[in-house]
Amino acid sequence: MLEVIAGEDPQTQYPEDARHWLNIYAELVAFHEDLLERLRTEAAHMQSMKHRLQDSDLASLHREIERLRERLRFWQERCLDLAGLELDENAGVLRSGTREVRLTRREMQLLAVMLRNPGKRYRPEALLSLAWRENRLAPEQLRTYIVRLRRKLAEAEVPAALETHPRQGYALVME
Repeated sequence: MLEVIAGEDPQTQYPEDARHWLNIYAELVAFHEDLLERLRTEAAHMQSMKHRLQDSDLASLHREIERLRERLRFWQERCLDLAGLELDENAGVLRSGTREVRLTRREMQLLAVMLRNPGKRYRPEALLSLAWRENRLAPEQLRTYIVRLRRKLAEAEVPAALETHPRQGYALVME
């Protein structure tokens, strides 16, 4: 049986509701991962904590994190579906309705990160790390990819805007 939170409607036709649920589950995953890390750190430093913290407790927390990640993936896909988008990372193609654009590997990686949490503001350093796992690229190079991605989103008539927020970063805002 699918465990959902009170008020959660997996069949919603409202994109804004889907985005809210995506953000809720993203926060729940982050909270539970932080909790797990904190428990591990404390247990390593406190012998008495090791006795209180049972393997079954950790296993239970791991299962809950995986369940939350599954719900997060569901809402990420639901957001794409409701926006009429399909992202084929293997082929490097973004489809929006009947329109299709090819993306470079870096553009695809950047878009994939931003689509995971539409509306979230990413600082340039965070995007460089999350999208490409490296900090060798300068923020100026990131701006170049942002500009190119904006053009391709417009070309595909994607119902979204790639916004710049001074001193706060970039956000992909779905319409």
